[in-house]
Amino acid sequence: MSRIKPHMRFYEPIQEYNAIRVQSPKWRHRVNDPQPETEQPQPATPNERRTPDRNSDKVSHLISQQERLLDHQKRVAQQQDLVASKLSQQNEMLTQALIQKMFENKDNIIANLSHMRADQMEEYTRQLLQEHIRYMAAIVQRLNQDIEGLEADLKARDLAVVSTNGAVGKLEVHHITMLQDLKSRIVRCDTSITKHSADLRFILEELRRLEGQQVHMKEEFGNLFHRLEAEILSITGELERQSSETRHELIHQGKDIDNKITNMDGKMQAQITDVRSTIHDFKLATDSEREKMERRFQMMLEKATTSWNAVMEKVDRRLEESHFVLEARLQKLEDTMAIDRQKLAEIQRAVETKVINQLNAHMANQEQELHKAKMEFRDGFTSVHDSIRNMKTVVEGKRKLMADQLRKEIGQIRKILQIEMPNNPDDWNTQKVLTVTRKNPDDW
Repeated sequence: MSRIKPHMRFYEPIQEYNAIRVQSPKWRHRVNDPQPETEQPQPATPNERRTPDRNSDKVSHLISQQERLLDHQKRVAQQQDLVASKLSQQNEMLTQALIQKMFENKDNIIANLSHMRADQMEEYTRQLLQEHIRYMAAIVQRLNQDIEGLEADLKARDLAVVSTNGAVGKLEVHHITMLQDLKSRIVRCDTSITKHSADLRFILEELRRLEGQQVHMKEEFGNLFHRLEAEILSITGELERQSSETRHELIHQGKDIDNKITNMDGKMQAQITDVRSTIHDFKLATDSEREKMERRFQMMLEKATTSWNAVMEKVDRRLEESHFVLEARLQKLEDTMAIDRQKLAEIQRAVETKVINQLNAHMANQEQELHKAKMEFRDGFTSVHDSIRNMKTVVEGKRKLMADQLRKEIGQIRKILQIEMPNNPDDWNTQKVLTVTRKNPDDW
């Protein structure tokens, strides 16, 4: 505009409406409050096994993540409430500013109308109304744009809340499945613990039995060792007794020899030398015998010690073998259980086949008995038919005999009639008719 008109000296030009812009919680969450990234689960190696500590750590991590999501959801709800309160405050401020501006325009219009001419009043009022309408349209357009932006932010927040709710639901489902998995694993662990405890009880019982056997064998070996010691002591006592007896005998023989030598000194010098030589030989023999007995006892002691060591090694080997035997027995028990299952299945099949065969045999026997009954019935029926046929033949034979007899009697009667024939020919004819009619035996 080149110049300001008089009625516009107290009127301000159209000012742009700067709405209060509120940052979206999504942007604020993305900039100021970054969400910690969830750790991606590392793929488990084939040799890695899950432990209860690791499962508890995973459960605690899931619970903490669920709590963080709930806190984030609460913050989003608080931000939505804040945005709604700010929108209500902004609407109130806008309405108050619009009302105040309208009153100012009204006052300016009234003040300017008093100074305007009658012909320029309509033009100025039209311009003022147009400017006021443009001002209101700009405000409404700006408000629409701000409302659309706020609606988009609210939709984004709603989507974020829905996604967080879905994530929380998935975490709850995952948490429940993990708890169920942990419960099933705990049950399996309890069953395996009971099984292993039963195996350990069985192994401990076997070990106690083996310890009892070991103690019994130790007692037997102790008794054997004491018996060997007693035998050795008895043998040494016997040797001492024999040596003392031989010593006493030698003393007595020496005394006797001395007496004989004194009595027969001159005569028996050669015999004395012989006796001395024999005594010396006897001493050598006794010494050699004693050395032999000592060597024999030493060998017996060495043999006993070696046998004791061999027995102890055998016991150790038996203990080791019993351990392996227990394992083999367990495997054998499992194999026998599998074999028993197979045998039960085979016995079941055999029983089924046997029952089926018995049923088939019973049915065959019933069919044979039915066939026999049919044959007997047929035989009886044929025998009845035969007897009836025989009776018919007998009756026919009797009838024929009676017919023959009747014929004979008729012939005799006819002969008698021929003898007594009348002279009247009519009577002859009647007699002839009678003979003809009586010719059939049935009519007779």
